[in-house]
Amino acid sequence: MERVFVSGATGFLGRHVVEYYAREYNVTAFGRNEQIGNELSVIPNVTFKQGHLENKEELHEASKGC
Repeated sequence: MERVFVSGATGFLGRHVVEYYAREYNVTAFGRNEQIGNELSVIPNVTFKQGHLENKEELHEASKGC
């Protein structure tokens, strides 16, 4: 199964995008809010990675394999 990367996954729109893509793909959800990220990670096919878009190293590491 292909892997999709969603940045801003813990935001209002991002959460819905993650839920939508998790129906068909493995999803790496990338966002700042750990609490919401943990809620997303219970959805089948979703892996949460906490980080900030401004941090290139976190972004690069989280998006590997996507």
